Amino acid sequence: MNLFNKLQLDDFFSKYSECMCWNRPSGGSICFPRMSLTDDTFEFCETLTKETGIILVPSKIFQFGNHHVLIGFVRENFPEIIERFSAYVDSYRRNQS
Repeated sequence: MNLFNKLQLDDFFSKYSECMCWNRPSGGSICFPRMSLTDDTFEFCETLTKETGIILVPSKIFQFGNHHVLIGFVRENFPEIIERFSAYVDSYRRNQS
């Protein structure tokens, strides 16, 4: 499961490489990508949760600035979640232009 979900994330971060980057974890089921998509990942995560039900944890919670998010990728329905997240990011980028 984790390998398949990591492959999904490889594709996702490749698609959004101009606004998000990650160091692919060699083990475990979480990652902590940097986002240049926004200057406030706390607000981004709150809005994402309200609008999509997807929960990401902003780096501010960990006292690690405001440009990273914690993503867990062990869920069975992860492909569906990453599709919804991708649609949200596309919409967010359009609205920022």
